[in-house]
Amino acid sequence: MFSVGRFYGYDIHVKTEIKHYYLEDAHCVVIEVTGSFPTGDRELDEYYDSTYNLCVQHGTNRIVLDYRKLVYKQSVLQMVMGPERIVRSSLNDRRYYCAAIFDLKSKDYEHYKLFLAEIDTKIFLGKIKSKYKIFEDFDKAVAWIKTKPLDD
Repeated sequence: MFSVGRFYGYDIHVKTEIKHYYLEDAHCVVIEVTGSFPTGDRELDEYYDSTYNLCVQHGTNRIVLDYRKLVYKQSVLQMVMGPERIVRSSLNDRRYYCAAIFDLKSKDYEHYKLFLAEIDTKIFLGKIKSKYKIFEDFDKAVAWIKTKPLDD
């Protein structure tokens, strides 16, 4: 989809492309999001369900989330409510380890600090049970995820 408008310097019509694959040597599921992050209820359910199903299919509890090509498009309300979707998803289980990769120097990362702060708050309150860590480098994220125990 082509951008047909701009809002505060950001494309407001950006296609979402999500690639899920299994990285055998690290025994983890990798999700690459290019474009805007899903915002609709059905899109989010599909995003979390497909990730969960791929984990079950490969018998892993390790997830690498590659958001380096993510384009900010969420409203403040969506960023605050987004972590609530994690709470209600099948992935909200203390067995899961998630390495999230962001381009920490991009202008888009600044906007996700609110989203990440909300995730940290939900983790602190015990609402999100999965374990998350933020990375800037894919190889470092995979190295960290490899150290995490596999669920039996």
